[in-house]
Amino acid sequence: MSSEEEGGVLPGWVITLTTAGLGGTVVSFAQNPETFVYAIFVDGALAGWSWLLDNVFGRLYWLAELLLVDGIAVPLSRGANTAGSALYGALISLQTWAEGGMMSLGIAAPFALVISWLIIATIVAVISQLLWGLIETYLPVDSVSGALRSLWSAIAGGDEA
Repeated sequence: MSSEEEGGVLPGWVITLTTAGLGGTVVSFAQNPETFVYAIFVDGALAGWSWLLDNVFGRLYWLAELLLVDGIAVPLSRGANTAGSALYGALISLQTWAEGGMMSLGIAAPFALVISWLIIATIVAVISQLLWGLIETYLPVDSVSGALRSLWSAIAGGDEA
C-alpha cells in the first residue's frame, strides 16, 4: 500500500508518529538537534534540582523543624509558662493574704503593706538570682555575651574591656 493509495503525500508511519504526539518532537529534533539535546539536559538538570530541593532539603527542613520547634522549643515554652504561672499564682496568693491581713491594722496598714511588698520583691529577686545562676551554670551565656561584646567592639571601632 503506497502513500498515494491512502490519499496523502506522506508515508503512513509519519502520520502515525504525528498522531501519536511525537511528530512535533521529531520535527524539532530534525530542525536543530543541538538545541533539542541541550533542552533535554537543561530540563533534566532542573528536574533533578527540583527533586533535590523537594525531597532532600525539604525533608531536612521538616526534620529540623520537628526536632527544634516541636521537640525542644514547645516543651520548653510550656514548661516555662507552667512554672511562671505557678510562681505568679503563688505571688498573687501571698499578696491577697498580706492585703487581707493588713487591713485590720488601721492606720499602719499602708506601711505594713509596703513592707510586705518589699518582702515579696525580695523573694522574686532571690528566685530570679537562683534561676540566673542555674542558667549560667548549665548554659554558655558567657559565650553569647562575649560574642556581643566582640560585635560591639567591632562596631564601636575600639577595644572595650
